[in-house]
Amino acid sequence: MERYRAERKETGRSDATVNRELSILRTAFHNARKRTPPKVVMVPYFPMVAETTVRKGFLSDAQYESLRNALPHELKALFVTAYITGMRKGEITVIQWPQVDFEASLITLEKGETKNDEARSVPILDGDMRTLLIAAKTERDEKWPECPWVYNREGKPIKDFRWAWDEACKQAGVPDLNFHDLRRTAVRNMRRAGVPQVIRMKVSGHKTDSMERRYNIVDADDLSMAKTLMEARTKTV
Repeated sequence: MERYRAERKETGRSDATVNRELSILRTAFHNARKRTPPKVVMVPYFPMVAETTVRKGFLSDAQYESLRNALPHELKALFVTAYITGMRKGEITVIQWPQVDFEASLITLEKGETKNDEARSVPILDGDMRTLLIAAKTERDEKWPECPWVYNREGKPIKDFRWAWDEACKQAGVPDLNFHDLRRTAVRNMRRAGVPQVIRMKVSGHKTDSMERRYNIVDADDLSMAKTLMEARTKTV
């Protein structure tokens, strides 16, 4: 495994990438150990390296509006859903209309449709999210009534939108933003709104708090808020 890491690093891969690759193999060993009878007697030690290339990208409220306006019509609802809920791209693009309950204001992800293979629900917030989803439903009913996918391009499922995303990010002044950055942005925004950690994890689909610890979801605005609160306390002492 150490030789494998060295060879991958020589090809330009990061420690984070190699960690993910070795994690897949480690999971395979654990699954084999759990078989009856076990296919593996002992799971070997997997050397993991501290990751020094962790992304820290966030999207501010002002940038959100600019990016929403710059995106093509068919990507707006998808973008807003990711920005608000923190769902993964692969989870969002497969959602179908029976999973959307406007009355209960929920989108339900079925077992097997999430990375963790667990069912969960996310809220439909009033404002952009609800408005764009209702507009998408109306357009679908009028133009592509047989289309089951919520997020579609002229009735076809959206699979790849990297070029459109990159162009919109450039126009919005956030050229280095990755779609996955919306995930940590959503978690940060929920935390700022006072949503308890256990509920943040339920909405975003995290089993542990590793994301918040790994990405250290604190930025300049957080520190400014902390400074204000700490100064207010010292003035009362």
